[in-house]
Amino acid sequence: MNKPTISVILPTFNRANEVSNAINSVLDQTFNGLELIIINDASTDNTRQIIRAHQKKDSRIIIVENKKNYGCSESRNIGLSYAQSAVIAFMDDDDRYTDNQTLKCLHAQMESEGCDLVIADYNVNDELRRMNKFAGNFKYNIIRRPGPFLQCILIKKQIITKMTVVFDKEATPSEDWDFFITLSKLNPVVAYCACNSFKWKLNQDSQSINLIKEAKALTYICYKHYKYMLKNIGRKTMSDHYRRIARIYEKTNSSIQIHQFYKKAFAQYPFSIKNIFYRIIVIMSYKNMKPLINFMRQLRRAPNA
Repeated sequence: MNKPTISVILPTFNRANEVSNAINSVLDQTFNGLELIIINDASTDNTRQIIRAHQKKDSRIIIVENKKNYGCSESRNIGLSYAQSAVIAFMDDDDRYTDNQTLKCLHAQMESEGCDLVIADYNVNDELRRMNKFAGNFKYNIIRRPGPFLQCILIKKQIITKMTVVFDKEATPSEDWDFFITLSKLNPVVAYCACNSFKWKLNQDSQSINLIKEAKALTYICYKHYKYMLKNIGRKTMSDHYRRIARIYEKTNSSIQIHQFYKKAFAQYPFSIKNIFYRIIVIMSYKNMKPLINFMRQLRRAPNA
């Protein structure tokens, strides 16, 4: 077998009812020259039997069996160590490519642009998310706000190997954002491919639905990259990140954390009307003032917590 051109890394854990769809969406790609590396993260259901059955039918599949459950971040790191290709793609076990041309389109864009990273649009529950802005001033835009997911990119392995920590398990379930921020420090050449790359199935089983974990992950990322973020986006946008974390904690009624992060936002940028408003609110008691907050958000057509 010739050396593959693209290695697709797919970690899976207890997804017996979903993983076949993800596998087939990769194997059905019309791009010639790919390998699919499946990392079975110590599944306890019949995921192992299912992926083995796929491997018997298609020699492009490589299966890595974790002896214990490491999580998706570490499983991706393990998968990278098995990748034979110079170009890497990622797939999650409950997602799928939009059509069978995705990898061909992304690779053609990479070849045409001579870039390190290609980013495409993606679909979340039938809503198209456009990623074109991340091709211009990638560093500023990715620090300013999360956007791309790993499933909508094609990236050269050479630049990944320059990252000290590729996938940081402490950043889960926002490890995608942490990955891209870390990558931005290497000043990659980034291109945009105007295609709808994959379908993200957002459901109650998605790890990102765990709001406490998400808030803690975002807090960790802001702490980890604080100096770098502050240098490139300034205090005003940094305060936006802290307000965003506070909003997530609002959904969990975590009053201590709500107070803490609105206070952090105000400390970062006390000149913001929003920061002043929320600082006063938490001083006066967030619980008692919540109806006022929801009323103000309705006027701005912003979602309530």
